[in-house]
Amino acid sequence: MLNDLLFRLRSIFRRNSVEREMDEELRAHIQDRANDLHRSGLPRAAAERHARIEFGGPERFKEECREALGSQLLDALWQDFRFGLRMLSKSPGFTIVAVLTLALGIGANTAVFSVVNQVILHPLPYAHPENLVLVFENIPMLGGSLPMPPVDIQEIQTRTAVFESSASFETVDVDLSGFNLLERAPAARISPNTFSLLGAAPIMGRTFAETEDHLAQPVVVLSYALWQTGFGGSPNVMGKTLLIDRKPYSVIGVMPRQFVFPPPMPDEPETPQLWIPMSFTRTELSGRDWYDFNLIGRLKPGVSPLQAQAGISTICDEMYSWMAKQRASLRVSARVLPLQGAVVKNAKNLLLLLLAATFLVLMIACANIASLLLARSSGRRREIAVRLALGTTRTRLVRMLFVEHMSLAVIGGMAGLWLATLGVSAFVGILPATIPQVGLIHADARVIVFAVLLSGLTGLLFGIFPALAMSRVNTSEALKDAGRGHSSSGFWSIARGAIVISQVALALVLLMGGSLVLRSFVRLQHTQPGFQPQNVLTMSITLPKTQYTTGTLISSFYQELLARMSTLANVQNVAMATDIPLHGTWRRIFEVEGHPLPPNSSLQLISTTAVLGNYFETLGIPLKAGRTFDSRDGSATLPVVIISEGMAKMYWPGENPVGKRMRYSSTLPWLTIVGVVADVKQSRLDQEFSPHTYFPYLQFGDDGFTSPLGHALALIIKTKSAPLALLPGVRAQVQALDPQEPIANARTMDEIIRRSAWSRRFNTLMFGGFACVALFLASAGLYGLVSYTVNQRKQEIGIRVALGAQRLAVLRMVLLHGLRLAAAGLAIGLLLSLAFTRFIASLLFEVAPNDPATFAGAAVLLVAVTLLAAYIPARRAMDVDPVIALRYE
Repeated sequence: MLNDLLFRLRSIFRRNSVEREMDEELRAHIQDRANDLHRSGLPRAAAERHARIEFGGPERFKEECREALGSQLLDALWQDFRFGLRMLSKSPGFTIVAVLTLALGIGANTAVFSVVNQVILHPLPYAHPENLVLVFENIPMLGGSLPMPPVDIQEIQTRTAVFESSASFETVDVDLSGFNLLERAPAARISPNTFSLLGAAPIMGRTFAETEDHLAQPVVVLSYALWQTGFGGSPNVMGKTLLIDRKPYSVIGVMPRQFVFPPPMPDEPETPQLWIPMSFTRTELSGRDWYDFNLIGRLKPGVSPLQAQAGISTICDEMYSWMAKQRASLRVSARVLPLQGAVVKNAKNLLLLLLAATFLVLMIACANIASLLLARSSGRRREIAVRLALGTTRTRLVRMLFVEHMSLAVIGGMAGLWLATLGVSAFVGILPATIPQVGLIHADARVIVFAVLLSGLTGLLFGIFPALAMSRVNTSEALKDAGRGHSSSGFWSIARGAIVISQVALALVLLMGGSLVLRSFVRLQHTQPGFQPQNVLTMSITLPKTQYTTGTLISSFYQELLARMSTLANVQNVAMATDIPLHGTWRRIFEVEGHPLPPNSSLQLISTTAVLGNYFETLGIPLKAGRTFDSRDGSATLPVVIISEGMAKMYWPGENPVGKRMRYSSTLPWLTIVGVVADVKQSRLDQEFSPHTYFPYLQFGDDGFTSPLGHALALIIKTKSAPLALLPGVRAQVQALDPQEPIANARTMDEIIRRSAWSRRFNTLMFGGFACVALFLASAGLYGLVSYTVNQRKQEIGIRVALGAQRLAVLRMVLLHGLRLAAAGLAIGLLLSLAFTRFIASLLFEVAPNDPATFAGAAVLLVAVTLLAAYIPARRAMDVDPVIALRYE
């Protein structure tokens, strides 16, 4: 079998050599027969003539050999391909339209697949990433899955037996200085064995040694990007000193360009620029108040994530058993997630929906091309009839036409792949920040294979059906009507009608999805965030713990900075806070006086913000009752708090809560409520308002000032105009107080709102664009079918008019034909839409997936467009001149 296969391949790729061998073999057989005849008594010339007569024509034997070798089929396919290219070149208009349509459809699908390939299908750039898992503690009363405190991480690492190795890490922001650097950058504190756990090696220098954990050595490993931007890619960077939070660190290594850890998560889109060894401090190990650390592990062979989760959950339950005795509602378990799944969990649904939407658009485009091919076939009826009359089999004819159509798909696929390679960078540029690994997206071999397979599939979809339909030509009728128009057969009319119905149905599906996403975005744009973002500039300032060690130093710096900001020109109001709206917030356990919790109930958590200066006036948050903070609210005065309107309605419905009391912990003093302000969106613009509390920053206390929250504050400035123009003055004032202190995340509140809504805007752009393209293609398909029908029925229409038919009746007849097709497509599309819109429910905001108004609006729009598409050729049918239409008759 192997020899036979090799011989067949040789006959295809070494054809000239095989042809020579067949000629030589035939000559040898003829010569042998001639020798036999000559020995029997015939003269030499007569023997050779008789031998040639007995063998017959040599081409017949060579043809049989070619068929046996399989090269005959290849010859026929190559001949059909060249013939198809010649036929396409004779219709340049049709070819250009079809190729462009396919190129756009295949290119869009390939570009989206490039993202899907890198984000979902491509393994993370670590050694054996399928065995890597993240471990979380699942505490329902605290909101579900959480990172862990260091004491729990050490306990799990000591007791569990499901990991080959494990490591902990924490993402932080640090101040970088030195080498002309003065900026704040994301970094990661990691266990020294993290790099070996991931199977990652540096391109220069080394990674951390095990002892650098226990001794807390000041060494740092740089990312490739920071090495290039901060050090100019210098090969002499090893051993250089970089100041991190004012503390000198020695550079010991540089990681490769593609290495990223931790990988960008949906809630942590930024990737670290450097890594420092993590040594848990005594404070971090003192209790369970630091739910900021993550645990990554490599599972042992044969251990599944579910088995690991069960084993670690037992450990967690035992660690918290003493607390559970005091509060029966406390339940602590583990959640073990594959690292790949944790990274792509939020992006997966969106990308797969985008891929499905682009595929639907491509299907509509294929239907359009199939309709054009069917219409184009009317001009080839005589050619096809002649071929059939001369003995061509229908199978051979279908193969010839299908190869011609596939050549169109090949050209369109090549153009689509070229467009995808050009457009993927632009597409990546508009992706939301929550899509991980966007920097690594490129067209690899898998993407090329996808484009090739998609081209073949599209060629099959739009090519085989017209080829079969064209082979059904009635030979006698086609030859009889060769010089004149013809009426479409029932089969051809049904075929073209089915194509248009499918286009309308698929277009309605995309139009429904696009309309729902658009309505969601409009609702989001009209959502009030609870504050006035106009002319508000924000930035973050974090004081290094090594320099600012006491609460007095920290609070004095921020008060002095606030006073300096107030003196700047163009400043209307200024404030500072531990967080700003739409950026998340700090949550604390609390209780309300007069509203005790029932025994064994869950803990209550509430969002809270420490503010300094005119916070509410700067952000334009309306005061509903009482007062805002002023100079009376200092460190030595009565502890006070301001609550949101939502909290007031929750605990004191119909009452004035001013003068009531609450506290954050049973060990802290009661806080008197002095004011009520409007609800503010704290996390994202598309999330509901949640109860919120505010307290004066100066009442934080020394422990609060020196905590991570107390060190890092957001500066908020209300300007009279042009907020960004104030940035140089702000930077100068900060560095006048501390020349080594950088500012970070400088942006306007308008920009923050835009970023908060960017994912929704992206969804609207994508699905809305697909819906518009689908609507255009469907209307073009209906227009083409009705125009073709009018052209084929021109003589019939002429007869009707000559016999007295009113022109409005002709208009109604043509319009009804188009409407019947549209109605059938609408009925099928509504059923498909009910299924499709459920998948996009996660992309909607305050709009139901089966919203009747949206469904009705999309259907009416599609009917209006199809009516317009049918009206133009129908209007042309009204103007048919009976004399001209019947002249041939």
